[in-house]
Amino acid sequence: MSKIPESCVLQSGNMGMFVASEKGKKYELINESKFHIRKIRVDNCLPNLHGSKQCDFLFSIDHDISKQLPFLGKQVIFIELKGGDLKSAVRQLYTTILHLREEFDGYRINARIVGSRDVPDLKNTSDYLKLARLVKQFSGNVDRSTNKFYSETV
Repeated sequence: MSKIPESCVLQSGNMGMFVASEKGKKYELINESKFHIRKIRVDNCLPNLHGSKQCDFLFSIDHDISKQLPFLGKQVIFIELKGGDLKSAVRQLYTTILHLREEFDGYRINARIVGSRDVPDLKNTSDYLKLARLVKQFSGNVDRSTNKFYSETV
């Protein structure tokens, strides 16, 4: 049984672009490959994780062409749109990925942080390193932008 109610799926299809935005922060996924993608609202939609804060959105890329191009198989991107508290963003992503990782068995798991300010040495904090180790188990990575905008292409 899925942990993601259909009411949390905001957009689904193979459109050319998917965007998540909140309070002046914006993440965009350019879908040049025309994969089937679902944009899912996580925060304030999925059942709460025992009082823990969750990330804002996730995009699941469900088209599996891994037999032809193994590095382009199914993947999920967890997204947190944050002001300056990037340490909190890292914890929210970690908690959400832990909660939903079974939902995305066989997917590459990535984490993205879009913030408005940088935090010196964020990559060296114990929480960041813990998140990086978690997504690495699923062949994924953590990336961030501190100029309120992040864009990537699949």
